[in-house]
Amino acid sequence: MGDMVDQILNMYKLDKPFTIAMPCKDRKRADGEPSIFNKPKPKTKSEIDYAKEYKRKDDEEYLKLTKNIIFNKKNCLDNMSDVTEPMDGVSSNENPQRIYKTYNFAYRPENNLPILSIREKIVSMISSNSVIIIRGSTGCGKTTQVPQLILDNEFQNNRNCNIIVTQPRRIATLSIAKRVSQERDWPVGTIVGYQMGLIKHVCEDTRITYCTTGVLLHKLINKRHMLDYTHIILDEVHERDENMDFLLLVVRKLLRTNSMMVKVILMSATIDLDKFSEYFSTPVENKLVPASIIDIPESSPYNISIYYLNEMENLGSIPEISKNEPGLTSALTEFCIRIIHIFDHIDKKNNSRDGGYNRLGVLVFLPGIYEIEDMRAALTSNKYKDMKWDIIILHSLISTEEQENIFKKLPDDHRRIILSTNIAESSITVPDVKYVIDFCLTKLLVTEHRSNYQCLELCWASKSSCQQRAGRAGRVMDGRVYRMIPRSFYENALPDDDIPELIRSPLANVVLKAKMLDMGEPKALLALALDPPNLSNLQSTISLLKEVGALLNMPGDFDGDVTPLGRVMASLPLNVHMTKLVVLGHVFDVLQDAIIIAASMSVKNMFNIGSYQSESTYYEKLEWAANSASDCIACINAFKVWRNEKMNRRITRPREEKEWARKKGLRVRSLREINALVTDITRKLEQFGIKEYMSTEKRTWDSHHVNRNIVLKVIIAGALYPNYFVKLPYDKAYCRKDVERAMSNHDPRKTVFLRGWPLEQPGMLYAKRIQEIFADFMELRDPDDITVSFDGSSRVYVRYDGRSFDDHTFLRNAIKMRQCRVPIKIDLLSEKEASERAAMLGFTEIFEHKSSTDWTIKKYERKPYPEVPKYFECRSKVTLHGPWSPLEVQLEHLTNSGTMKIVNVEAISVNSVLLNTYPDNSKGLFLVAQNIHQCVKNAQRLILQNTTLLPDTPGFASLIILMFTPYIEMRRDPLGVRYTGALCGLGYDHVTGLNLLSEHDLENVFDVEITMNDLRTQRSRRMLGGCVDRLTNYAIG
Repeated sequence: MGDMVDQILNMYKLDKPFTIAMPCKDRKRADGEPSIFNKPKPKTKSEIDYAKEYKRKDDEEYLKLTKNIIFNKKNCLDNMSDVTEPMDGVSSNENPQRIYKTYNFAYRPENNLPILSIREKIVSMISSNSVIIIRGSTGCGKTTQVPQLILDNEFQNNRNCNIIVTQPRRIATLSIAKRVSQERDWPVGTIVGYQMGLIKHVCEDTRITYCTTGVLLHKLINKRHMLDYTHIILDEVHERDENMDFLLLVVRKLLRTNSMMVKVILMSATIDLDKFSEYFSTPVENKLVPASIIDIPESSPYNISIYYLNEMENLGSIPEISKNEPGLTSALTEFCIRIIHIFDHIDKKNNSRDGGYNRLGVLVFLPGIYEIEDMRAALTSNKYKDMKWDIIILHSLISTEEQENIFKKLPDDHRRIILSTNIAESSITVPDVKYVIDFCLTKLLVTEHRSNYQCLELCWASKSSCQQRAGRAGRVMDGRVYRMIPRSFYENALPDDDIPELIRSPLANVVLKAKMLDMGEPKALLALALDPPNLSNLQSTISLLKEVGALLNMPGDFDGDVTPLGRVMASLPLNVHMTKLVVLGHVFDVLQDAIIIAASMSVKNMFNIGSYQSESTYYEKLEWAANSASDCIACINAFKVWRNEKMNRRITRPREEKEWARKKGLRVRSLREINALVTDITRKLEQFGIKEYMSTEKRTWDSHHVNRNIVLKVIIAGALYPNYFVKLPYDKAYCRKDVERAMSNHDPRKTVFLRGWPLEQPGMLYAKRIQEIFADFMELRDPDDITVSFDGSSRVYVRYDGRSFDDHTFLRNAIKMRQCRVPIKIDLLSEKEASERAAMLGFTEIFEHKSSTDWTIKKYERKPYPEVPKYFECRSKVTLHGPWSPLEVQLEHLTNSGTMKIVNVEAISVNSVLLNTYPDNSKGLFLVAQNIHQCVKNAQRLILQNTTLLPDTPGFASLIILMFTPYIEMRRDPLGVRYTGALCGLGYDHVTGLNLLSEHDLENVFDVEITMNDLRTQRSRRMLGGCVDRLTNYAIG
């Protein structure tokens, strides 16, 4: 272990500019004292009742402040202690004449949008109220018209204004800004602009800015006031994601303190009026009254007809729906296609012209990418190849260019079918859509708060979401909506609203934002949310932030002092673990690579995922990984090659870039987003003094003979603590001979087996078909490189005898067949016909003596194999399961929360197939995962994403854990001579003695000898003391 320890310690240089934030001192315990490290914490009595008292006090303070302002005739700016920066928005003293004379404001819309019938009422109520809530059905015009009505009113009164409008999605932000600019004949980026992430198209003349929710939230947290704007419009507030809920909280808080003159408008088609109006109550005569409401009248000239599954008996058998098992079944898919078929009849009946008719658009709502791919596969099958269906995909993984395909005109005899996630649920109008088919499904990311396991759960959509989806039809013509559930199911089983993300998701970034806002402890501030998070979730989040180093590990379940690392985490558009990766990259002199990894892990997959049949993605990723055994390093390599191609001008046109990316299995949109994010992260890090050092330090890795990938793996492991996995230990008695015996004496390094062969069938007749299936998948030139044999059991053995690739590659490819669900289906003759055919071919003796394993294998390996029976001759079919190998590595999670769980690596990961070439090999395996997902159907199964395999050098895993764990309790042998391991985790409360985060505690059993003398050396003290504190709690000067 010595050489590796030296190399790792030499990576860590202490001459960087930084300060140290020391944790509080630990209570020392005698060596013989029993550990209380893993005592669980008692559950809190109340989860949300804590918020009532905080809300009551906040209301009292608001009324008191308002009263003081009125009676003392003070301007509300007297309470500006929290306003830390000057305003850079529109000054009320600025002369608006220049703007109003430069641009044409004479235009007035001539359309018949319902909202325009009450324009005077809207303008009047906004002028006379601090907060207005507008509810209007989808398509009424609120998103495009309300900002214009405000702007026109300010123009008529010769007043300045600065209006900002939030949208939940980037595609809506861009399309709406373009549409409003086109309506008023203003160039985009002048009077009307937009900002989403790093993409900003505004100027000093901009008076209406459409932006994503996160953009406004970031601005307000930095400013701690809203005085840059005269009007803030929060659109689609029913979409209760984390950013929206926290933005509502921040806007409400600032409105009640230092930004009282700013007008706030909330808009949605399905808003809970009572709940939101109560939340934004305003003072009237020394009491709080609900905010004013405007209900836009339903005056659409078009009708929407809604049909439910139980009302479509005329289309055939109705598929069954299970409340407890939401999902897209094959029966539902086929029924959906039947519905699409009848649209020709409806269009012909309602829209006839000279014997022809327009085939109008269909919008199908599906929960996710896999369901979309399944539906597309069904619609594009040979059965429907003559239907002239134009299939368009709409989800977050496709490029902007592909998204814009929905606006391209089709020939009249074609029908456009748009398969979409909830991205088409709000804000954008998909043209020519008459029909909406809604499966009433959605996917929600749910987190188990203590273990931090995530689960993308398929569940039934809420009624409010279904209403939003129905509003996509009937916007420019009469519409028809088909809900793929019974009416009674819709009315009684579906929830009214979606579960707010603030309740079901991690709170780490929210808590850090709350700390940066500096308006009280997180518990007090989050108690004022529209739906406060559970107390246990908040408590777990504080513990997780202490574990990652964002907060000091000091007494207190619901708060902690922000460390310099925590401030960096709050400033970067990354999750806390990825920010820690970036900071560790600076410490270990691989900053740019660390930034690329963090950006890649934060953007939708850069690799093309065409469907769940992921073998192509796996092999492309494997090639990019270049034997590094790391998904993260595969991302770095792919990104750098793309960037170099662009910089060297080998790719100059978008079409060339798209074609290059297609051949390489990459997504252009993701690469561009990663590049923009890398730029943004680099710029923001410079504010903390974190930047690339151009000096002789760059030669550190050469001078110490350390592979750069090893350095990257170290920081990846440090950032992702405690997502550590090791292979399940083998029984020492279970050696190579036992494995070979279990494989019927086949070489396990070259052989896999299948299960499910019928004992009554002579396998020799079908060996050629099995050979062909394996050869086709592996693209072998000579199928005879594959040997198929039987041993008289239900097993089929498949061995590779060729030279095209090594043994490991064959095993990996074979196991990948199982992971990708490659069907191994064999058509079978009847038993009588099979016996007769075997006798005719001279295999009777073999078939009759199949109990003799050696004889059977010897005879069955003769090649070439006989031709398989023709399809029409066969009477049945068998599906074989596998392939399997006894050399596959089984993983276990080191933490308490992962004990006894089944662990699988995601199929597209480069580590999805892990092999233990020699079962009696004593070397370990140490795997790190960025994300851990809990399987929906089996809570005992964990799926690992974005994994990295670390070197199997003895002692390496123990060293990594000791370096990055917050707290260590050493274990010694009975004689007290040497250390055998360590209990690692967040530690325990020094007052109560109770465990702080037992789910993440882990036992680190040393696989090398570590003596007390080792720990007394200067290097070990530096490793176990200085490294841990400096790597997790420091700031760059």
